[in-house]
Amino acid sequence: MDEYLLAGLAFAAAEVGLEPTGADILWFQELPVFDGEYEVTNLQVQPFVTAVAEAGRLHLKINDLPEGAEIPDDL
Repeated sequence: MDEYLLAGLAFAAAEVGLEPTGADILWFQELPVFDGEYEVTNLQVQPFVTAVAEAGRLHLKINDLPEGAEIPDDL
């Protein structure tokens, strides 16, 4: 379960006071697809709508790249 939901990371974030409320979610400052770490220090609270919009925008730009391709810096 932690493989998909990262519950351990969410619990660790809550322990340091990083807890989303209302329509907010935990979001990566640097996304793992861009070599961001699965660490509490790489998390921030973002509005759900903002995070999903950004994820969709990035997905459209990188979805067709072959496995192992270098991701452009200008995203």
